[in-house]
Amino acid sequence: MPPPEIEARTQAIGRALLAEMDRYRPRVDEQVEDWLLSHAVADERFRTRLLRFLDVLAAFNGPGTADEVQELFHEYFADDFPGIPRPLRWLMRLARNEQVPASVVAEASRRAAQVFARRFITVPGEAGVHTLVESLAKTGRAPSFDLLGEAVLSAGEADAYESRYLALIAELAREPSARSRTIGGQPTLQVSLKLSSLTHHFSPVDPRGSVERVVPRLVRIGEAARAAGVGLAVDAEQYETRDIVWDAFRAAFGAGTSLGDWEDAGIVVQAYLRDVESQVEAVIEWARERGRPFQVRLVKGAYWDYETAIAAANRWPPPVFQVKDASDRSFDRCVERLLDASGHVNLAIASHNPRSHAYARALAEARGLPAGAIEHQTLHRTLEAMSRALAAQGWPARDYVPVGELLPGMAYLVRRILENSSQTGFLMRSRQEVSDDELLAPPPEKPDPPAIAPDGAGFERAPAGRWFDAAFRAAFDKALAVAQSSPRARLVLPAGVEAARTIEVHSPSDPDGPPVAVVDLA
Repeated sequence: MPPPEIEARTQAIGRALLAEMDRYRPRVDEQVEDWLLSHAVADERFRTRLLRFLDVLAAFNGPGTADEVQELFHEYFADDFPGIPRPLRWLMRLARNEQVPASVVAEASRRAAQVFARRFITVPGEAGVHTLVESLAKTGRAPSFDLLGEAVLSAGEADAYESRYLALIAELAREPSARSRTIGGQPTLQVSLKLSSLTHHFSPVDPRGSVERVVPRLVRIGEAARAAGVGLAVDAEQYETRDIVWDAFRAAFGAGTSLGDWEDAGIVVQAYLRDVESQVEAVIEWARERGRPFQVRLVKGAYWDYETAIAAANRWPPPVFQVKDASDRSFDRCVERLLDASGHVNLAIASHNPRSHAYARALAEARGLPAGAIEHQTLHRTLEAMSRALAAQGWPARDYVPVGELLPGMAYLVRRILENSSQTGFLMRSRQEVSDDELLAPPPEKPDPPAIAPDGAGFERAPAGRWFDAAFRAAFDKALAVAQSSPRARLVLPAGVEAARTIEVHSPSDPDGPPVAVVDLA
């Protein structure tokens, strides 16, 4: 529990923020979408089918695919869903009617998906970006643009993705607000980037190679952003690549590099990770060594379902907290530590929880920090009332704005639907008219041991290698060195069987290297 004076100030700031949010009057289309997210997608069985349908639908976007879309619709929605609203049940039964043409079902499905996608995802191109920059500026907000479609499968795709970012930065350079600053001293315009988009092989199996492939592209994008007066934030991704992202960030923006004195770079830290506090300490220590501040965007984390499923499948303790209150407490502890390091790092908190924003403000006031010491961020159009209310408080406010088409944006859309339909999240609770006292209550202490989830299997399969674990990689390298220094193995035939010939076996990863074994063949 925070000190009484901090808690009292948190409550006062939080109630002022909630009151400002209550003044927002959403458009009719936004109200309808909120209603669907609250009532339709909240049904777990329907939500699962819907997300799977959307995932496949994006691949059937060309001409001549109406029959396939209709078949998919019948496969995923053949059952009745008593948990969804009656009007939606009626529409589902109508769409399942064999008399309805496939073209009607396909077009209706695509339009419905696009409606949801366009709520969260901005259309690419200068017109869409420019319109959004102007729209946010009218309410005192700034954008951070993220180009969707980060999964690349070839060097050519990585080249294309880099080119798209350079083109986006060139577009932003033509904006009147380019090279201007927010009231917090940060660039008004910013781009966010996932490093997995800059190489087709971004893997903990090859951390050094991954960094070497990514850094040249990251530096080119960073130098273009610096010349354009645009900030650059390096996004967090899955836990298994966190150390690669951090190593690449340090290689690109460390002291002595071309970007070593640039203060408009940033890195994202995920508070739902169990070991996040050690990461925060490492970030602060490196910031001191660098000698120039950079932004740290603190988020809860967007890959909870993925991290939990991967850990369960491999019989590992989950790297993320399994209890939401534990993530909230972790977030608060990280805010405290990062504010203590103000001057070395510039804190941005990204959350849809009003208490998180209020608590950060209360801590900043107690430390005598100015109003611009913290930047407050939300996901674009995920909770418009909060985004506007943050700016109305006179605080630096920024929207994280994904840019892209439906197919590359599907993973992002799925994450937003999951977040909006989570029964424990603020978005759902606020739509259920939970009281201000509950919304602003400090997260209680609840046990959340990193236990391995039972799977009910009668055997234990060998888990995948923990290549993201530095200790695991060190043990593997040591074992490999021992094997390489040992005499090569010779596999002989049983006694009494004469060898017709002998062959040398080479490693597939080093076919021109020395043989790893000699084998006798009959």
